[in-house]
Amino acid sequence: MDRFSLQTTTCATAGNRRGARPAAVALLALATVAGIVAIARPAQAASGAPAIVLAADVGEHSSTGHFEVLEDRSGKLTLAAVIAVEGSAWHLVNHANPNFGFTHAVYWGRFRLDNPLATPAERLVVFRYPLIDWIELFVMRADGSHERHLGGDHLPYSQRERDDHLIAFDLIAPAAQTQWIYFRVSGTSSMQLGFDVFTPARMTKDESNLLFRHGAYYGLMLALALYNAFLFLAIRNRAYFWYVVYTIAFTFTQMGLDGMAGRYLFPEHPLAANTFTPTMVAVLLAPPLLFAQEFLATRQNLPRMHKVVTVIIALCVLPVGMGLFGPYSVSIRVAAASAIFVSLLCAVLGFMVLAKGYRPARYYVIAWSAVIIGTILYVLVSFGLLPPNTFFNNIQRIGSGLEVVLLSFALGDHISSINKEKDSVKAEAVALERDLAVGGAVQQLFLPKQDHYRSSSLSLRGFYAPAARCGGDWWWYEPLSHGRVQVLLGDVTGHGAGAAMVTAGVAAAYRSLPEATRHGGDVRAVVAALNNSLVSICAGAHHMTLAAVEIDPGRGLVRFWSAGAPAALLMHKDGTIDHLGAAGRPLGEPELVVGQAEAALHPGDRLFIFSDGLPEMTRANGRQLGYRGVSRMLQETLGQPNEEARAQLTASLDEARKQQPQLDDIAFVLIDLDGLETEQKAA
Repeated sequence: MDRFSLQTTTCATAGNRRGARPAAVALLALATVAGIVAIARPAQAASGAPAIVLAADVGEHSSTGHFEVLEDRSGKLTLAAVIAVEGSAWHLVNHANPNFGFTHAVYWGRFRLDNPLATPAERLVVFRYPLIDWIELFVMRADGSHERHLGGDHLPYSQRERDDHLIAFDLIAPAAQTQWIYFRVSGTSSMQLGFDVFTPARMTKDESNLLFRHGAYYGLMLALALYNAFLFLAIRNRAYFWYVVYTIAFTFTQMGLDGMAGRYLFPEHPLAANTFTPTMVAVLLAPPLLFAQEFLATRQNLPRMHKVVTVIIALCVLPVGMGLFGPYSVSIRVAAASAIFVSLLCAVLGFMVLAKGYRPARYYVIAWSAVIIGTILYVLVSFGLLPPNTFFNNIQRIGSGLEVVLLSFALGDHISSINKEKDSVKAEAVALERDLAVGGAVQQLFLPKQDHYRSSSLSLRGFYAPAARCGGDWWWYEPLSHGRVQVLLGDVTGHGAGAAMVTAGVAAAYRSLPEATRHGGDVRAVVAALNNSLVSICAGAHHMTLAAVEIDPGRGLVRFWSAGAPAALLMHKDGTIDHLGAAGRPLGEPELVVGQAEAALHPGDRLFIFSDGLPEMTRANGRQLGYRGVSRMLQETLGQPNEEARAQLTASLDEARKQQPQLDDIAFVLIDLDGLETEQKAA
């Protein structure tokens, strides 16, 4: 239960001069019916109440046990009729905080004021509940006449007898006389009738102390709100934002319930002041739920409850509308009931998340516990089981203030936890980056030492760019007899360190093959050996697409073997492009399925083989490059030497990577049939 729900008790449960609190309603609901009746209407038949005897050295007299009440259900009794009512119809009030709840009935009260002093005594009759709508006070004179005083929160402050947030009446007690005083209470607010009799000096001192305590309390709340507002602007954590909204809304709600809003915000507009209180109680429903969602991370920790809470937050607009446009007696009850439900729901969410081991929920639960303890003690005061002194009268205010402070600590602990998690993630990222760098360095050992090769008949250049520091693509070339060249380009599923490890294993397996196998010209036998190695290494957990090409310039022929690899592109001198592809399945399964195709080569032809990371690159418009885009990139290299063509292709890739991040490894080999006469040995 939270502090804002406690405030609505001022409108529905026993109160004192400082204003009641709403969470007491929830605890009253747990009491027995007999106990509620005994306390809510603590009266007994009596023929008369002891007089309040004034003394020169006593500044305050409590009304407890000194006045009687009479219920007027019709609301039509006049003062004369009330005076004529027999004594047995009156009931002595012997409870410190009498509260008759919401009722359409009118309540009359009477008490005797005995002044044994030799001089007239100036006194104030001060009602403790500041939100009473109307009070008429009748001071009976010895000659049978009376003087009438009018007060209540429906009266503008300019028309009140005193500029106090409590309802107070000035009177003069004649010397050595006993006076009867009657009062009539009516309206739609809670019927709380407790009052005290003060000397002016004691009233001034008490009011000064009260304003100081209220000011300190409001100042604490607003200071915490301002502090956390700066934190929100600094770190942009939404939990801080809803904490600020919650604290400010609660402060204004408390001002309304204490009568301070009517005095300082709407002194001449009582209707606005009476609309303000139930509206602010209703406004206070959504912020704690939104705060709980953010702070407790209910979307991750309680996904189903998160959806339920979201619906409840949307429904919180109904009590706000009721507060703005509905009758006070109905709107305040709706807001109070909703506040009880919301506060209990917040507490339940805290315990549910804490049970899941979510560390930041500890302070959250402690904060709610402080409010609940404060509520229990406050209800005991309302029941008369604890003395209504300054400490216990403000125990709920203390509990709610402690809650705000603890929630502020909770936010700090929450951010600390987030920072620790970030530091841990950062450390892991650094370690991963280091591992990737090592993996990348190892992978480079299995790539050709020189990324280009020239013979008398062809030129060849390769390219490799991992998505991370290392990846799963691999390429190799091997000169064969009679001017032939064998080129391999593989792509392991996935990328990063895991794919790089598999790639290194396959590359090592290729390097360990007998030279007769690698140079024998039986490319299918090489592919079969690599498949056996991959099955042995990964047992089906990883697969590799593989394109194997044998270029025979002497015969003007290119043979292409595919194990699930993209089709190669063959561009002729006139810029036309043929697709050289064959059906096959990626390596990594016991059964090897390899497709084979061949095509004629002519001087000036350019063969382009690549991994699927190239056509799957994303352009600025969000679409993939595709085969059409790759073909267009290749055609832009028409007429360029092999070295310039590769530079053109890599520049196009660099430009594409500036617009969209590279998500997969990319490898390609560019082979030109150009008749060059310089020949290099294999890497």
